[in-house]
Amino acid sequence: MAAAAGGVVGAAAGPGTGYAADLLQRAPVALQLGRSAFEPPLPPLPDQLEGGRVEPPSRTVPAPRNAPDMEALQELEEDLPTTLPFEFNRDGFVAVLDIPEHMKPWRDRPTRWENVTPDTQHTYLDADGVIQYRPDWDEPGYDQPVTQIQFGLGCITAYRTETDPARKDLYLTRAKA
Repeated sequence: MAAAAGGVVGAAAGPGTGYAADLLQRAPVALQLGRSAFEPPLPPLPDQLEGGRVEPPSRTVPAPRNAPDMEALQELEEDLPTTLPFEFNRDGFVAVLDIPEHMKPWRDRPTRWENVTPDTQHTYLDADGVIQYRPDWDEPGYDQPVTQIQFGLGCITAYRTETDPARKDLYLTRAKA
């Protein structure tokens, strides 16, 4: 019980003072420190996208309420430090230029050939060949970084494993866009 209440009780109470016992009796609630072996396991975490929806970013940028006082900013700038109070470790690190294939996280997710030119309800290629997200067929698309990164990495993976030169060329073009 003393361990559950914390080490402060033991440190504050001297031998034979009775202070620790009094403090433990007045403690409001004991915290549960662990799960019992007889309790059922916790359920799995819910799917991150379940019940959610993707919405386009806001196109409006709020106007500033007040213009900043330029003189005050210049005075502040004079007092700002020009160097950091610490240094980053720069020595002893080696950049790995070619990660082995089995260590690449995108190695098992190539973009399939039928998906290299998407035109679905939610994705399509714009005039520059960049994949765009759209909420529905009749709505305009917009940049969505996660979709673009996943598509690009999938095209790079497919480029590395494809043997047909024409297909390799298209995968590389899509990845670059």
